[in-house]
This record gives sequence, structure tokens and C-alpha cells, in this order.
Amino acid sequence: MKYLLFCLALSFCFVAIPVFLTESAVPQAIAAAKFTGGGLNAGVQKGRDVQGVSNRPLRDTIINILTQVLNFVGLFAGVAVVLSGLFYIFSLGNEQTKEKAKNILFYTVIGLLIILFARGIVSFVTNLA
Repeated sequence: MKYLLFCLALSFCFVAIPVFLTESAVPQAIAAAKFTGGGLNAGVQKGRDVQGVSNRPLRDTIINILTQVLNFVGLFAGVAVVLSGLFYIFSLGNEQTKEKAKNILFYTVIGLLIILFARGIVSFVTNLA
């Protein structure tokens, strides 16, 4: 079961996060592929616009990434709560499985509190400037 959870988390890290973070850049990349002229300098400028090199401050990019990661981790914690509920339901009177479900729920709630605290820190830092 631990191996299955590890594989599921690893697949989310390598598939869902890159797709989620680059979702907004795809239409710009398609538009850049249709570049029809203007010379080398215009092409370089168009590439900078697509990558966001000259348009976005580094601080905003870091805040955006942190917010997206915290959202994803919160979603993963929600899945862990459901999983602990399933463990508890299907324990069928087995005390070890009940205890395992309670531990999963306990540590997930602690993790959610840490996530909410981190989210508050990111929000506080964002509102400073």
C-alpha cells in the first residue's frame, strides 16, 4: 500500500504539477509558433514575450509558484483524509487498521494546519509590497 501511495504521489509530481503550472503559457507558445516576419530582433522580442522574461517580476513568479504548490499539497491532503476514512470503514474490526486510519487522519490534519500557516505567510508577504 505504501508503494502504491508513493507511486501515485510521484506520478502527480511529474505529470500534474508541470501541466498545471504551464497551462497558461500554452496559448502564447502556439501564437509564437505562427510568427510570420519582422526579422531576427522581432523574433527575439516575441520569444521574450512568450517566456515572460521582460514582463513579469521574479517576486510575482515565485509567489505564483508557491501558491500553486500549496494548492496542490492541500489537494493531496484532502485525498489523504478520504483515504484514512476508507481505511477506517474497511477495517472490519481490526484494531491495527483502525489505529492506522486514525494516525493518517491525525498527521493529515497537522499537515493541513502547516499548509494553512504557510499559505498565510505567503499572503502576508504578498501584501507587504
